[in-house]
Amino acid sequence: MSRGGLAALAALLGTCLAGSAAASDLSWSGPADCAQSEQLLFQVEQALGAPLADSGHVHLQVHVARTTPSARALLRIEDNAADPALSERSLVAPDCERLVDTLAVAITLALEAAVPPADVPPSPARPAVAAPAASAAARPISPRPGSPPADVVAAEPESAESRGPIPRVVARVLADVGSLPSPALGLGLGAQLAWSRLQLELLGTLWSEQHARLNVSGLPDAGADVALVTGTVSACATPLGAAPGSLVLALCLGWEMGRLSGEGTGINAPRQANGLWLAPEANVRLTWRPAQALGLGAQIGAAAPLGRGEFYLDRLGTVHQPSSLVARAGLGIDVAFE
Repeated sequence: MSRGGLAALAALLGTCLAGSAAASDLSWSGPADCAQSEQLLFQVEQALGAPLADSGHVHLQVHVARTTPSARALLRIEDNAADPALSERSLVAPDCERLVDTLAVAITLALEAAVPPADVPPSPARPAVAAPAASAAARPISPRPGSPPADVVAAEPESAESRGPIPRVVARVLADVGSLPSPALGLGLGAQLAWSRLQLELLGTLWSEQHARLNVSGLPDAGADVALVTGTVSACATPLGAAPGSLVLALCLGWEMGRLSGEGTGINAPRQANGLWLAPEANVRLTWRPAQALGLGAQIGAAAPLGRGEFYLDRLGTVHQPSSLVARAGLGIDVAFE
């Protein structure tokens, strides 16, 4: 072969290698229930009107971190002609199908920004291509130099602000001074909805029954058994946020409704009496969250009973009347379910 022929062949090989190095590509990794790499490639090429390989020299990596309760992916865009050469975007969608739509829009915009329209070579007309089936096998991701491991990407914490309310089950052991004749313990069980800066809670509490006695000569056992059941609706502000692994401060205001009941003892004709319990309350809570799904906390506060109905035995006197301000404290645990 002549020198001229060798030179032409070398130039042709150089052109092919350069074109191959400059071609854009797309890699994908993620859970099997969201294997949509072929669908994403189809949507991107439909939007561009050209094969992805003909659209500049941008390397795209998609890692789907999770698919429930919402789908989340990390998109890495590497463009050696850009400054900076590497960029990342975190994308969230309600499900995998809409996540693919969101990724297609983001990738199309990135490619159009990386390759000016004048530099995009015209593509020959291609026959219509049917959309791939949803069960098409995903292409394995091929990490490029400097890329973080896939498990590091999946561990990226999710911002609480981007999530909806977190439902929780709450259990508390409470102590009360002032509502009943003597200090009492209560067991509370309820539910909570929590946002980044707000918590709404409904708690039902059964307090231990107390016995009140009157000092009456001739009737040493005269008195009453007093019981209290309450239900509380409260709203709590968390001004410092509620990130996992931190102490969460909550300032709470609530409204109690319930029943205060009593039954006379040690007299000839004991009677029963019931009264409506109404009391606004306020407390401060401090909760340690070792994980997003678990909270261990303590609280201290007070309630102010309205009406303060008293239990009175005929011709003997008042057996019990709640204090105008009662003190409360407690320990609790909450568990989230998603």
